[in-house]
Amino acid sequence: MLDTHTCAADIARKFLRKPTVRPDTSCAAASRIEFLVEPLAPAVPQPDEAP
Repeated sequence: MLDTHTCAADIARKFLRKPTVRPDTSCAAASRIEFLVEPLAPAVPQPDEAP
């Protein structure tokens, strides 16, 4: 994410340059977080769970 999101990269750079100073994170307020969720795999009965 840091390589594709300018705001996150800027915050990380500022922190790494001066770790004792809280970086300005105001650009993050306009950011949108996207989650990628893979569909669940169908349940496969285990040998010890056979009916």
